[in-house]
Amino acid sequence: MEFENPPVREAVIGIEFNPLPLSIIDLAMLTDEWRAEFPIVQEQPALDPSTAVAPGAGGPGIHFGSGVPPVRLWLIEQSGHFLIQLQRDRLLLNWRKVNEGSEYPRYAVLRDKFAGLLSGLRRFLRSIHPGADVSLTVAEFTYINRIATEGSAETVFSVLREPTTPLPGEPLVVRFQEIRNVHHSESAAPGQLSISTEPAVINGVAEIQLTVSTKFFPTAISEDASMLAVLDEARNVSRQAFVAFTTESMHANWGVAGE
Repeated sequence: MEFENPPVREAVIGIEFNPLPLSIIDLAMLTDEWRAEFPIVQEQPALDPSTAVAPGAGGPGIHFGSGVPPVRLWLIEQSGHFLIQLQRDRLLLNWRKVNEGSEYPRYAVLRDKFAGLLSGLRRFLRSIHPGADVSLTVAEFTYINRIATEGSAETVFSVLREPTTPLPGEPLVVRFQEIRNVHHSESAAPGQLSISTEPAVINGVAEIQLTVSTKFFPTAISEDASMLAVLDEARNVSRQAFVAFTTESMHANWGVAGE
């Protein structure tokens, strides 16, 4: 199911891979190839590798280390809509809604842009290290949605599924997270679907931030077409979960464009 006016505020498509034999200087040289379209470059702390959540697992652990910390580079389009995130073991492309007039460009646009970035990364890597390649470890597609609600920001269930039995007490803040194990349909690679909500008030309007993220954890994938196929399924799982988790009345508000 597709919507004419989806509430997408941000979408992320990307992969993680075994660390490449590239220094921060090498990564900076790669960004020069993308500078015409992404002229704004910023340094950010590196992201830790993604791992599957184990049942009963607690929060993130504490990491100790010495030396120069790893770096993540942000490359931002002049309009601010598209953002590349690059580090030695990760390549992500974000689309962000920077104003109310900007529309989500749809998955095909993100996929095509990411495919070009992936090809550029592999081409650059081989020019420096002819025997090296990108070996996929994680494929991700994430939707971040902000959905206006009637009433307070705690009215999460005016948008999402309503409990079948009354809840005791009165709502203070409603947050929700569900993590489900999924598997890639062809390779049977393990994955996880994460659905979470967070109430917010934006410019005086009560909203719910609904994040739907799918990550697959395949091994030994190094062909562009195969990587993109895993990303396609990650996107499809996230889309199906978003449709299943939101109400038909909200679907009508967004305008159903097709299946």
